[in-house]
Amino acid sequence: MKSLLQQVSPQVVFLMETKQTKEENKVLQKELGFEEGDSYSAVVSPRNRAGGLSIWWKDGIQLEVMSITQNLIDVKITDENVGVWRFTGIYGWPEGRDKWQTWDMIRQLSDQWDGPWLCGGDFNQVQSADEKKGGNLTAEPTMNEFNECLWYAGLQDMGFQGYPYTWDNSRRHGGFIEERLDRFVGTGNWRTLYPQARVLHLDKMRSDHRPLVCDTLRAEDEEPCWRWSFHFDPMWIKHEECTGVITNAWSEGDSSGIMERLTRCRDRLEGWSRQAYPNFRKQREKIKRALRTIERAPKTTERLEQRKQLEAEMDELEANEEEYWRQRSRVDWLKHVDKNTSFFHKKATTRRRRNMIRRIKSSAGQWYFGTEAVSGCIVDYFCSLFKASPSPSPTPVMDSIDKRMDDQDNSNLLRPVAREEITTALKQMGARKAPGADGFSALFFKRFWGVIGDDVTACITVSLRRGGCQRV
Repeated sequence: MKSLLQQVSPQVVFLMETKQTKEENKVLQKELGFEEGDSYSAVVSPRNRAGGLSIWWKDGIQLEVMSITQNLIDVKITDENVGVWRFTGIYGWPEGRDKWQTWDMIRQLSDQWDGPWLCGGDFNQVQSADEKKGGNLTAEPTMNEFNECLWYAGLQDMGFQGYPYTWDNSRRHGGFIEERLDRFVGTGNWRTLYPQARVLHLDKMRSDHRPLVCDTLRAEDEEPCWRWSFHFDPMWIKHEECTGVITNAWSEGDSSGIMERLTRCRDRLEGWSRQAYPNFRKQREKIKRALRTIERAPKTTERLEQRKQLEAEMDELEANEEEYWRQRSRVDWLKHVDKNTSFFHKKATTRRRRNMIRRIKSSAGQWYFGTEAVSGCIVDYFCSLFKASPSPSPTPVMDSIDKRMDDQDNSNLLRPVAREEITTALKQMGARKAPGADGFSALFFKRFWGVIGDDVTACITVSLRRGGCQRV
């Protein structure tokens, strides 16, 4: 679940069949990087360790809990961009004789609200025969009752992208059944608020239900136009081989310029880091691809055993990744051990925050979606911001200012920059501040100044004297 939340970074999470008390939910909420406390969650405790619901939301989300029962959590959300709407997380009665209570509950909620409304969860019912594979046919009256309930409430199925079935019984020796029991449904006026919204069926992992995502801030269906860029990782300096990699890359070709040397260091570090550190993301994707292949193939005992084995491998991989990151930040753990609550909360929140801009509002108040439109809006803004405007000649103003510089002051300003001045300026730079376009932060230059200092100093001296970055 942790890796799933890191991947999706949802603003609101609705969980069903948690089998957790309120206190246990708080612990999980904190571990997974969400703000803890009643101000950021609502919980329905299980009965005899069965059932249980919870909803979490991130700081900055304006959410008000309206009602809570054993089968629903009903909330009101205020989006400053589109207004107020309602979300109801539903866990439908599973037994056929009790399903009428689910439909009655939805009708009552509908009578209380005529604004934008989104419902999501496990309805424990299919809408049509093609939403079930294997086992006995679903009784037509129960499907009709479900559809009539949705029609009464003005709720329309949101559709989905991904594997069509959201639940299976995991039986490996015959009797395998798959159904689409989980879904999002919304009113027409809710869909008008979020015309770009889509529902995703994600990969199922260690659960009989598949996680669903309703993406309200969807960008256009296109790949981002930017690529991953290199960043010098502070963790690398702790590795015993790092200094050797940089020294060898820097010393090759003594006639190379600074930019060529930095490029060579970047290329060598990228190749070395792939060997020195495990690529958990790539390993996860490999297992997920294998699971998707099994899902789309006819279900046999052998394939279901393979799925169980792959899920166990994923659990082991995520445990190893968690330990890896724990060791990576061990210094911070030790340093902040007595005040870890705020420290780890901040670390977890920052680590999970997405940097992608999904939409942007222009200075004219118009919203833009998609990579190309967002990029164009940003470029237009800064072009306008830094556009030169006609200005009167400064000569009359400058002529009226008395000269304060004597020959000695002028000589001091024009003398060559000393190595000590460059070193002092470097020491004053924040080691872990954002790197430059080449991906190297001040930490890189500080840590390996003994290797690169002479060449960097010579480059800076020549550049200041002649202007531009010279080949030295």
